Amino acid sequence: MIDGVKLFFVANDEELQQLKHRIEFTGNFSETTGEIKNRFFAKNTSLTITIAGDRNVTIQGSLHKYYFNGDNSTDFTFSDLKSAINNLCNELNIDANKIRIQRLEFGFNIRDSPINYDEIEDNLIGYKLQPFEPYKIDGKNFGYHCQLQRFEIKIYDKSIQTGLGESVLRFEYKVFKMKHIEKIGIRFLSDLLNENKLKSLFKAFMKDFSNVKMDNNAEMDELIDAEKIPYKEAVFYLKARNPKYWTSIKKKYKSSTLTSHKRRFEKILKKYTTENYNSRITSILNQKFQDLMLK
Repeated sequence: MIDGVKLFFVANDEELQQLKHRIEFTGNFSETTGEIKNRFFAKNTSLTITIAGDRNVTIQGSLHKYYFNGDNSTDFTFSDLKSAINNLCNELNIDANKIRIQRLEFGFNIRDSPINYDEIEDNLIGYKLQPFEPYKIDGKNFGYHCQLQRFEIKIYDKSIQTGLGESVLRFEYKVFKMKHIEKIGIRFLSDLLNENKLKSLFKAFMKDFSNVKMDNNAEMDELIDAEKIPYKEAVFYLKARNPKYWTSIKKKYKSSTLTSHKRRFEKILKKYTTENYNSRITSILNQKFQDLMLK
């Protein structure tokens, strides 16, 4: 569920001294006053804590990994999340109501998915009119991502990334600008302890995910080969299933024309195919979220 975060709080003198005593940092102190010079860091496998200036504290990393000692391939339930936040706040000796969220990552690990990664890779087109790009780490491709101004959507095979022996399909939603979800009321770390706010966050994720365009090329190719789709519809479909098509027409046409093209493509898929990948993935994610909230 919740994974990567960027958190921020302003510590008072007592909180700052407690923090330095509780956690081993590296950095420069004034030997006479104890004042922090420049920046001061503490890092483990999951979180990096930075003290900048006199009292500005930033925490970056994965709450999921923090709770499971560096591993985020497991399920991370609502109960686990609450324990992770309580553990972190106890370690920092800071109330969760004081820690502001500056960035948030929300994701799901799907084991033994009824839709495999290859099917998604074959049928993934783009987010609205923006194509997905390969998601690479150290030059190795693990899946696909689409980065926009306020958020990013990733879909990848986590078993490739981590070397797991089992298939783990990962759907991820990273919010860079918290303004994107400000209506939900998630501003502080304590808000992630609120079940209703997490449900609202999931709805926001699903709303954005609904704009991901998926094809069904295997079924459509069979129908085209069998000449069961009229020529004009087949020609349009074959052009529209290429992500580059949407990039090119975006430069040429008005928004109303682009909308009509999108509707025509979706209408053809609905008319001729029996498999709707968006609906199936939506169902899988809904079930996964319900399971994680109950555990």
